[in-house]
Amino acid sequence: MKKGQQEQIWKASYAVLCAYLKLFRAEGWKVTSFKSWDMIKWNAVGHQVFLSELALEHYLANDSIEKNTKATTFDSENGPKNSRCFVAEHIFPTRVLQDFTYQQFADRDPSLEEFQTVFMALNCLCYVWYEEDMALQSSGLKSSLNSGGEEICYDDYYTFGLDATAAERGLKRLLTHRYENCSPAIRPIKTRFSDGQGLFKYLSNARSLNVPSSQIISEIKA
Repeated sequence: MKKGQQEQIWKASYAVLCAYLKLFRAEGWKVTSFKSWDMIKWNAVGHQVFLSELALEHYLANDSIEKNTKATTFDSENGPKNSRCFVAEHIFPTRVLQDFTYQQFADRDPSLEEFQTVFMALNCLCYVWYEEDMALQSSGLKSSLNSGGEEICYDDYYTFGLDATAAERGLKRLLTHRYENCSPAIRPIKTRFSDGQGLFKYLSNARSLNVPSSQIISEIKA
């Protein structure tokens, strides 16, 4: 996608978010359902995709599996139906992103710059191994940051007025909070690739050339 198109999409997503915030302040209604956040969820996203260390380990160890291989093809007994070996999932669930937005911007609209900073940091995709996706569900973390559903104080991680370094650090801690709470913990790698297609194309080539895993990790990291 061209830079100009990306900028337009970000501006459109920003306009949608501000409209929802305006409605919330006027009517007390939080727009969250009926795919109402799809424009934001799939377009106002981080520029790099993540890959879990376990997903990478399995990919490099099994020449027969690719990005779209079904879990049941790899494990006919335990692989969940309608799931792929590598599950693309939002590290920070959309339901939590909605809650964060309505809390942190309850009284004010973010600037376009702040909107981009926050959503690039939190609205990120990660390819996890299918067993990790199952672990998130069994840990009660499919749409939550804490396994017991406990509320989280977002102000401990991000508030308006933080300098750029503190904001980046806090948002990074908030992003990884859910994966750290999973049992077993998920260890994500932030890659330099903007989408899964490019990432797995590189991995396929590196695997065929028997490139050492340490070198692969070094080369894919953002």
